[in-house]
Amino acid sequence: MNNLHPALPLFAAALLALVLPHRLRQLVQLTAPFAAFLCVRAMTESPHGLGLQSMVLGFPIRWVHIDALGLIFVYALIVFTWLGNLYALHSKSRLTAFAAAAYAGSSVGAVLAGDFLSLFFFWELMAVFSAILIWNPARSRSLGALLRYAAVHLIGGLFFFSAVIFIQLQGGASLSELAEDSPARWMLLAAFLVNAAIPPFHAWLPDAYPEGTPEGSVFLSGYTTKVAVYAFARCFAGSDILIGLGATAAVYGVVYALMENDMRKLLAYHIICQVGYMLCGIGLGTEQGINAASAHAVGNILFKGLLFMATGAILHRCGTAKLSDLGGLGKQMRLLLGLYLAGALAISGMPGLNGYISKGMLLQALAQQHETLIEWVLLAAAAGTFFSIGLKLAYFAFWGTASEKKKAPGTEPVPVNMYAAMILTTALCAAAGLFPDFFYGLLPFPVDFDAFQINSILGSLQLLAGTGVTFAVAGKLLKVKPELNLDIDWFYRKGAGWILTRVCRPLGEFHMQVQSRWTAMIEEMNGVLDPVRFWKAFNPMEFPLLFFTAGFLLVTVIFLAGR
Repeated sequence: MNNLHPALPLFAAALLALVLPHRLRQLVQLTAPFAAFLCVRAMTESPHGLGLQSMVLGFPIRWVHIDALGLIFVYALIVFTWLGNLYALHSKSRLTAFAAAAYAGSSVGAVLAGDFLSLFFFWELMAVFSAILIWNPARSRSLGALLRYAAVHLIGGLFFFSAVIFIQLQGGASLSELAEDSPARWMLLAAFLVNAAIPPFHAWLPDAYPEGTPEGSVFLSGYTTKVAVYAFARCFAGSDILIGLGATAAVYGVVYALMENDMRKLLAYHIICQVGYMLCGIGLGTEQGINAASAHAVGNILFKGLLFMATGAILHRCGTAKLSDLGGLGKQMRLLLGLYLAGALAISGMPGLNGYISKGMLLQALAQQHETLIEWVLLAAAAGTFFSIGLKLAYFAFWGTASEKKKAPGTEPVPVNMYAAMILTTALCAAAGLFPDFFYGLLPFPVDFDAFQINSILGSLQLLAGTGVTFAVAGKLLKVKPELNLDIDWFYRKGAGWILTRVCRPLGEFHMQVQSRWTAMIEEMNGVLDPVRFWKAFNPMEFPLLFFTAGFLLVTVIFLAGR
C-alpha cells in the first residue's frame, strides 16, 4: 500500500456507489475510510518511497507530502468520513453516496498535496462534488443556491489557477516557500478566503449549506472550510492580516447567527465564526498558535458535524428546520436533545469537551503574543456562540411551546444509524476533552498547555453561566421570524447584469485580441506546438487575464441563472 494514494479507496467507493445494490453500497461506505486510513499509515512508515509523482504538460506534480500538520487533518477527515457515512447509511440515494465519497477523497487529496498543481486539482474537485451535495429535490431553492455556489467557487478557482500559472512561470515553489512580494500570493489569499468563507467572501456558505439533504449538509459541514484552514496554515502562517480577518469573521458569524430562524443556516454562520478562531491562531504564526488552529479545526469537524447531524435528524423527523415551525421536541426526542446539547456545549467551550481544549490553547497563544483585544473579541464571540447555539436554538426547538400557528411535530422515526453516528461523535468530543494527551501527540508541534488549571475551568464556567443568566433574563424578548436575512449575497444576486455589461464586454475585446495573436503564433510554428517557445512568446500577465475574461463571463451567466 506504500504507493496507493489514500484518496483512491474513497474515489473507488464513489464509483461503486453508482452501480452496487443498497446493501453492498452500505458495506463499501463503511470500509472505504478504513482502507484510506491504512494507506495513510503505510505512507507514514516509508514517506520517501512513495513514488507518487508524475509529469503533466512538462510540469512535475507531487501528489503526496506527509508531515505532522497534514497528518492530523487527514486523520480527522477520514474519521469524519466514516461517521458521516454511518449517519447516511439509511439513505438510498446513489448520488449522495457518490458525491460524499468523492468529496471526501478530494479533501484528503488536497491536504496531502505536495505542490500547488496537485492542490489546485483536488481543490477544484472538492468544488464539483460538494456542489452535487447541495442539490436537494425536496427544496425548490436548492438549484439556485447550487448555481450561486458554483459561480462563487469558480471565481475562487480563477484566482487559484492564475496564481498557479504565475508560480510555474517563475520556476515553481513549494507550498511553504511562496515569495512575499509575488502577485501569486495575493491571488492565493483570495482563493483561500473564498473556500474558508471569510467575510466578505462568505455568503455562499449560509446560502448553500442549508439547502442540501440532511445527510448532504453533514458532509458539507466538514470538508471545504477545514481544507482551506489547512491551506492557510501551510502557506500563510504568521501573516498578520489573518488575525484581523479571523476576528472579524468570528464576530460576523455570531451576529448573523443570533438573527437566524433556520437551524442549519444558524449553524452555517457559526462555521464562519469558528473558522475565524482558526485564522487568528494561524495569523500568530507561533507553534502554539498553529497547534491551537489545528486542534480547533479537528474539533470543529466533530462538534459541528454533530450539530448538523442533530438538526438533520430534526429535519428528517419534522420536515422543517425553521425554529418558527418547531417547539416542544424535548419531550419526544430526549436522546436527541442530549446529543445536541453535547455538541452545543463542545462548541461553546464547556470543560470536559474538545472545544474547551482548543479554545483554551488559542487564548493562551494570544496571551503569549499580547493580543489582548483579540482575546476579548473571541471571548465575546464565545458567549454569542453559547447564546445562539446552546440556548436560543435549543430553547425554540426543544423547549419552546408549539403553538397552533406552528406545524405539528412530525412522526417520521429517526433511523438507528443516525443516532449511532451522533453517539460515537459525542464520545470522540468527550474523549478529546477528558483525555487530551493522546490528542496533543497528533498536533504539529510539542504542546505546552495545561488544560485543567482551576482558573481556566472557572473562567469557562463563568462565561457559560453569565451567558445563561443573560438568556434567562432577555430570552423572553427573543422572537424567531421566518423572514430571510439579507447578506452580502444580495449584491451578487442583483449585480450580475451590471457585471455583464460593464466588465465582461470590455474584457471580451481583450480576449479576442490575444486569441487572434496566439492563433497566428501557433500557425507560424507549422502546427508543432513548442511549449517552451509558447510560454516565452507572450507576456506572462496575458494568460491569467485571458482566463479571467472567460471565467467572469461564465460566472456572470451562472449568477443570472441562479438569482
